Amino acid sequence: MFLNALTTTCGAQISSLILDKSNLEKNTIGFDSHYYAFCRNLITLLGFSKVLRTLSFASCNMSKEAVLAIGEGLQKNTKLTSLNLKGNQITFGGLTELINAFYENRRLSLKHLDLSVNSICDEAGVELSRCLTNLKKLETINLKNNSLGFDSSDSLLFLVKENHTICKCNVELNMIKYASIVEIEKTCKQNKQVMSTIDLPKIKKEIKGLKRLRCKESCKIEDLNSKVEY
Repeated sequence: MFLNALTTTCGAQISSLILDKSNLEKNTIGFDSHYYAFCRNLITLLGFSKVLRTLSFASCNMSKEAVLAIGEGLQKNTKLTSLNLKGNQITFGGLTELINAFYENRRLSLKHLDLSVNSICDEAGVELSRCLTNLKKLETINLKNNSLGFDSSDSLLFLVKENHTICKCNVELNMIKYASIVEIEKTCKQNKQVMSTIDLPKIKKEIKGLKRLRCKESCKIEDLNSKVEY
C-alpha cells in the first residue's frame, strides 16, 4: 500500500507519508505505469525530507534508473543515516549518481551503507572507496558478495585508515587479497576503540561551558567599560 501511495503522491506531499523509516524490502521496483513518477518522487523525498532517517530497498530487484534516482536525491540530503540496497544486482553504471553524491555532498549524515549481494566490479569498488572518504560519520559498510578484486583491496584499506569512524567493513565473498582483509579488520577494530573513547556529549557540554564563561567575561568587560565612561 505504501508503494502505491509513494508512486502516486506529488513530491510536495510525499515526505508526510514517512516519519523516520521506510522499509520496502522485497517489493519489485520495476517498470510499470507509475515507475517514472516513483523515481521523480524518490528524488524529491530524499532531497527535501527533514524526517527520513532509514531507507531500505533490500532485494527489490531495482532497475538502474531507480538506483540513480536515489543517488540524485542524496546530493541534497542531510538527514539520512542508513541506506540498504542489498541484493539488487547493482552494477557500476547504477552507482554513478551515488558516487557523485558521496563526493559532492559533504553534509550527508550517512552512518550505515549496505551494498552487499550486488554486481559491483573491482573498478567500481575503487571509485566507491575514494568517495566514501568524504563521509565523516560513516560507521559500517557492507560490500559482501560482490565482484571486488585486488585493486579494491588497497582502496578499501586506505578508506578505513583514512576514515576513523568506520568500525566495520564487510568484504567477504569477494576476490579481495587475504592480507588486505586481515588489515582491514584490524584497522576497523582500532577505529572502534578510538571512537569508544570519544565522549561527544561530554565534549559538547564542555564547549557550551566555555561559551557561557566567555559570555560572562565579555559582559563583565562591557560593564567595566560603561562604569569608566560614566
